[in-house]
Amino acid sequence: MMKVVLATLFLLIHIICIKAGTNFDAKWTRTCSKGYSISRVSSLHSNRHEDRSWSFRCRHNSKITSSCKWSGWVNWFDREILYQCRNGVIAGWHSYHSNRHEDRRFQFKCCRTKKNCVRNCVWTGYVNNWDAYINYGVPRGYFLTGTKSYHHNGHEDRRWRFLICKLG
Repeated sequence: MMKVVLATLFLLIHIICIKAGTNFDAKWTRTCSKGYSISRVSSLHSNRHEDRSWSFRCRHNSKITSSCKWSGWVNWFDREILYQCRNGVIAGWHSYHSNRHEDRRFQFKCCRTKKNCVRNCVWTGYVNNWDAYINYGVPRGYFLTGTKSYHHNGHEDRRWRFLICKLG
């Protein structure tokens, strides 16, 4: 019984912390400061809004330059996302929500690395189930360089995978 109480308390603390994240059904942009890249992605799904609130953390690395560029839109509503920064790391997300589609479109900010070299890249498994919490931390020594996601109209949600790489 105590384990259930502690697990519930832990989940509630994480849910409360994510309130500082993005608003449901809203357009938003989150970027890291110069020399930083996204190191943690957290998200809570709301069945009421059929949307997610997102929070991000950033980590500094001297190999990340200030030469950054936003992608175009990487997906259409209800379509798959498959995106990878070229010789860089993800340092920002931009998104807007459609109530008609109950989905989002995304753009990513990529910042170059000093040697323009990423290596030892691996895709994570799916970091969430339908309507479930995301709390993914990029392992030390790796950097977020890509995303893969697909949408399910029945759940009105996305499942996510991330591409992580080491810098050369």
